[in-house]
Amino acid sequence: MTESDNSTSTRPLSLERHAELRAKLPFPAADLLPHGEPFALIDTIVEEWDLGGKTSSVVHPDNPLAAADGSTGAETLIEYAAQTCAALDAFQRGDKSFGGLLVEVVDSQYTAVPHVGDTVEVVINVQYDLGKWRGIGYEASVNGKHAAKGTLKLFIINEQ
Repeated sequence: MTESDNSTSTRPLSLERHAELRAKLPFPAADLLPHGEPFALIDTIVEEWDLGGKTSSVVHPDNPLAAADGSTGAETLIEYAAQTCAALDAFQRGDKSFGGLLVEVVDSQYTAVPHVGDTVEVVINVQYDLGKWRGIGYEASVNGKHAAKGTLKLFIINEQ
């Protein structure tokens, strides 16, 4: 990750800031997401590190991506990964100022999809940070079993 030319950038974070954040874990993600209910899908930030982190969430019955029978599609894991990016960004910044768009999903592979009641865990790692453009590698598991991996390309609207 590279630090932005903008002097207000919070990246990379200091070791002291990481220690301060880790002391708060696990941390509820609901108030960190720019999404409203029922589309705020991420429940908890479980881990945080300089270039990423991990979230854990339960697929709730009101999940807008779930069909009447409780099944979902691969797009569900993409959305959990994108929201993990937003939640971790807000957690690390200490505010909810993330404004970004998912512009591309690359090299994604899916071996399972979640259903209502399943636990989805997502691990993200920043592959590159070029100011307004960010590449994020993600891996998702459903009930502890590998379910997906790939890369998200994000455009950050209000990069600081």
